[in-house]
Amino acid sequence: MGYEEWKAYMLCVFSNICLAGFNIVSKVSLNKGMSRYVLVVYGYAFGTLATAILVLLFERNHKGKMSKAVLRDSFFLGLLGAVFGRTLYYAGMEYTSAAFASAMGNLLPSFTFVLALLFRINQRFLYQLSTSYRNATLRKYPAPLTITGFMCFSGTLLAAIMTLFLDHNLSSWRLSWDISLIAAIYSVS
Repeated sequence: MGYEEWKAYMLCVFSNICLAGFNIVSKVSLNKGMSRYVLVVYGYAFGTLATAILVLLFERNHKGKMSKAVLRDSFFLGLLGAVFGRTLYYAGMEYTSAAFASAMGNLLPSFTFVLALLFRINQRFLYQLSTSYRNATLRKYPAPLTITGFMCFSGTLLAAIMTLFLDHNLSSWRLSWDISLIAAIYSVS
């Protein structure tokens, strides 16, 4: 097997190692007392900064027009990803282990298959449904990094508003040079 044939396998292994590292670092941070809500805010804030740099480097000369529909779609993608997805993920992780979170992540395709069988839904339809909203947004404004940046920014704002309502402890917002900072940076979307 040549390099090109091994490349896909090595990238898959690397991706799983990174995801396992994310689960471990997040779990240790949550166990040390970091608020799951604040972790979501900081993760998406760092993601917004990282994506903004990439947008400036690679999509600076994009001539497409940003419409209200694109901003609305980015807002809802941020709502679903940050506020619902990541917050519920951390909530589940607080009550389980990092190994369990990794195992469940690997079982998601199996659960999708079983649900598709139970509800008699074509798997291709499920895949298309899960990617269609983002793809529709990209057809309206074909700049994926910009869309991701707006999604991260709206996720940051929405998660911050949620955190202000659900976590009244101001000391939760304090980052120090320990696992909480590493977890916030590592969880960049």
